Amino acid sequence: MILCVTYDPEMEKLVRSYVSNMNRTIVFPHSYQHALDLVNKGEINRIIFDFRSEPEECGAILRMVSVMDKHIPYAYLMPEGTVLQDGNKILWESFFAPDGQTRKRHVLIIEDDEDIRDILTANLLIEGFVVDVACDGEMGLHMVLEKAPDVVILDIGLPKLAGTEVCKRIRETPGLAQLPILMLTAKATDVDKVVGKVVGASMYMTKPFDIELVVTNIRNLIQG
Repeated sequence: MILCVTYDPEMEKLVRSYVSNMNRTIVFPHSYQHALDLVNKGEINRIIFDFRSEPEECGAILRMVSVMDKHIPYAYLMPEGTVLQDGNKILWESFFAPDGQTRKRHVLIIEDDEDIRDILTANLLIEGFVVDVACDGEMGLHMVLEKAPDVVILDIGLPKLAGTEVCKRIRETPGLAQLPILMLTAKATDVDKVVGKVVGASMYMTKPFDIELVVTNIRNLIQG
């Protein structure tokens, strides 16, 4: 069971979105004393502290763990959604996943060209990713909020809602400022790249692209 010490509803929502596919039980204490009681029961095997947690509270909880002579990994959840353990930025799955298991990374493809969607999907599945697809900007934005992907592959020229607007709205959504976005464009012009930077894309690739390079770039974006 994971203990998440935060009293912020937005932070709680963020944590739930990250562990939703991990088949883990997570509990959010309603008070400092509740957190101590949960640890004392001996059912907690991971602890995540909100970076704004009171140092005295964190110290008391960790002292109880020490007295119980148990090794319970703990880390701090930072405002941009990263996890810090022993001062180092780590991947979510390496901290939250059950011992010996790693959650598959989730890629959302927002692309209106069916052939490109199929090529990306087939290769990413082979590489071990979980893949969802959307064929227009409105559907894609909805799925970003619903599915909480680890990476978004986003085409610029989308129907219903342009890729640039999708990217902009993602960046304006609390908790998604650091979501990796790989933007695809059919135009290799500097104008497109500048627009991409303005709306907040993490990386850009032009069509046609090397699928192996796409996979490599996605892995690099996940690693941060």
